[in-house]
Amino acid sequence: MVSNEDQNALLEVLGRIATALEAMQPPVQPRPDFEAATAFRWHPAKAAPANSRQIQSSGTFEPLKLDALALEDILGVDEQKARLMANTQAFARGRWANHALLWGARGMGKSSLVKSIVKSITDEGISIKLIEVSRAALNHLDQLVGFLSEQPFRYILFCDDFAFEDGDERYRSLKSSLDGSVASRHQNILIYATSNRRHLLSRDLGENAGTTATNPGDEVDERISLSDRFGLWLGFPACDQATYLSIVERHAANFQIALSRDELRDLALKWARTRGARSGRVAYQFVIDLASQTDR
Repeated sequence: MVSNEDQNALLEVLGRIATALEAMQPPVQPRPDFEAATAFRWHPAKAAPANSRQIQSSGTFEPLKLDALALEDILGVDEQKARLMANTQAFARGRWANHALLWGARGMGKSSLVKSIVKSITDEGISIKLIEVSRAALNHLDQLVGFLSEQPFRYILFCDDFAFEDGDERYRSLKSSLDGSVASRHQNILIYATSNRRHLLSRDLGENAGTTATNPGDEVDERISLSDRFGLWLGFPACDQATYLSIVERHAANFQIALSRDELRDLALKWARTRGARSGRVAYQFVIDLASQTDR
């Protein structure tokens, strides 16, 4: 017969074992509240050890305010705007759509266009989510895709301002997602990327001088083929003077800048010369500078 003291000791031991087992379990991850916002920044979870029984976390989703320009204020890229809108609307409505690569000159509205189109579609009452994925998080992209594929919304993974230098192997994770897991099985996920480079990776054979490949040319072809995985390519060339001035006038009207047309254009051209470029971003920054001057 077990004494009361022995029973108490046994219960204490069992309690300690239960506490230890609970401590070994991974923390319960709260379900992301995708109703809280339209845009999110994804922070991947740390990977569990290979011999661990822990369930991989989905990471965390930081809600963001979708600060987007009105579509009509993005000028000089009408064809690109129409094609990306049609692709995104098809995806939002459950039809087939292509992953999209927006490449070209700096400051010509690539990132702004993605955000503005998503906002325009959601303003129509169609639910779609924009998930910002940093270059540093690419190694965990399969983790994100696997999680989102089981969620009820439709998601655009937004990879902004991407370019990969020599020795950066993270492009392989993006290529894998574009090549198979996203395109063929997960119809609620699309990838949009922006870059100043058409091929995201340098074509220079010199970058691959240290490669161990039998044919270095094959290695280069394999690397630059990343852009081929995007079904929709949209180029954003640098704008000419007329387009630049049109953008300036549009923003100046929105900010109610009280200058004559000739004075506004003259100042805008001087501003562009100091920046060494003409672009939508330069035009917007110029008008912001004017708006900050109370005597204007």
